[in-house]
Amino acid sequence: MTFAILEESRRTIVLIAYRDSTRCAQTLQSLFTNAARPDLLSLSLFDQIYSHERTCVDVYCADVGEAHCRRHAVRRNDTLDAALATGPTKARYETEKGIDVDMDTFALAVDSHIVFVHHWDMELKSQFDSLANPKAVLTVYPKSTTRTLFDQWTMRWLGSTSVMCYARIETIDDDAMMQYSAPAQQFMPYRFSPVLASQFAGGFNFGSAAAALQVRNDPFTPFLFHGEEYSKAARLFTHGYQSKRRIRALLGLPVTSNDYDTTNMSQFGLGHLRSMASFIEFSGIDPLAPKDGLNSQQFQNCGTLTYVEPTV
Repeated sequence: MTFAILEESRRTIVLIAYRDSTRCAQTLQSLFTNAARPDLLSLSLFDQIYSHERTCVDVYCADVGEAHCRRHAVRRNDTLDAALATGPTKARYETEKGIDVDMDTFALAVDSHIVFVHHWDMELKSQFDSLANPKAVLTVYPKSTTRTLFDQWTMRWLGSTSVMCYARIETIDDDAMMQYSAPAQQFMPYRFSPVLASQFAGGFNFGSAAAALQVRNDPFTPFLFHGEEYSKAARLFTHGYQSKRRIRALLGLPVTSNDYDTTNMSQFGLGHLRSMASFIEFSGIDPLAPKDGLNSQQFQNCGTLTYVEPTV
């Protein structure tokens, strides 16, 4: 399924960068150069840099020239001293402030080191439309841009899809987080629509602008990396979407103490359209299980999944 190049739905790209302005600038160049409708794209960026370093947009404009760098597309660009950075959840929360549901139909969240394919915006919209589900979220850990010859051959002739389906308990303590592992590579020839999955990638996800604002990144989880994606997946699922102690408390899991930030807990908690129990079953991850040594595939959920209807 494709959509007309004259389609007028706007998209905001939310992007965070931590002292990565060179790669971030390359991401912006790839994003605009390969878009079918770059005029429909807006940017919301959060630079975490030192005072002597340039922002992502400044490096991008220096690379391509002011006449071509589309500064007008930047709706929001906040900057934070890199020494004060507290991790991805706060940074992603700040970029979400640039999303405007009165203007934007979709939001795409990416990290600062992404290479876009030709007409990526048409492809994402086409895949989204193929699902006929306004609450769909397209998300995955993107493949490396450097591949083996064998992998190039399989991509060309068979087609492979990265499926996020492996996970593990990260540590042995009682407040352990759930950590996603590297995705499986599944060969799906002639596949024209996305595969239902139970995991969520913070560094690449596409859905409605409304979804991005209904289920926000939680800024009150400083320095959290492993566990933030599991939390977002659970909250999206229980709100009806398909994608340390505070996190455990928000998810209704036991905690060993109450020494976590309780600010705005209800805003970043579970939804009511599906239960946490049904998410645990759907995801195949038991958050109460003990750590299984170095096994990065402690939980495997790589088969065909069954869609869980949300309650009305």
